[in-house]
Amino acid sequence: MVKEIEGRTLTQIQDIRTRVAHEKKGLHDETEKEMARIAADEEAAAEREVEQEKTRMLATARLQAKKVTFDAWEKRVDSGLVLIQERLRTYTNSPEYYTILEKMANAGISLLGENARILAREEDLPSLPPSILSRVVKGRPIQSMGGMIIESHDGARRLNMTFEELLRWNQDEILEILMKQ
Repeated sequence: MVKEIEGRTLTQIQDIRTRVAHEKKGLHDETEKEMARIAADEEAAAEREVEQEKTRMLATARLQAKKVTFDAWEKRVDSGLVLIQERLRTYTNSPEYYTILEKMANAGISLLGENARILAREEDLPSLPPSILSRVVKGRPIQSMGGMIIESHDGARRLNMTFEELLRWNQDEILEILMKQ
């Protein structure tokens, strides 16, 4: 009987060892699966983070490229406008300028009437023909790169033909030309 009890006890111990080993292997397998799942989740999260950072960096680079392009375009336009203004200032020293002033005055007089008054730059007065000089309002010189302002006799209507105003009127066409260069 003692041997029988001993045999049963040994069998039970062996069954317990087998069951514990089996459970241990199951726990080990579960732990390995969980670790693999956690590692895969971490890898996927890291991949998502890398993609998000890559997307952010690309967006930043695109924005920076647009800014650089816009700044370059703006500098080109600014330098083009400065060049135009310099050429207009130089043009005021040419004989053709006074021919243009006379045409401006005649166009303004035809639009605003025979009694129209002219406002001109002080430096232009000595070179204006007498027919136009007689219409210039004395003591009211304009500050401009060139051109003139023609007013109706009562001052109610005004035709601004200064170079600055002509540049403003034609700004879209000027910008289009400068952008093509």
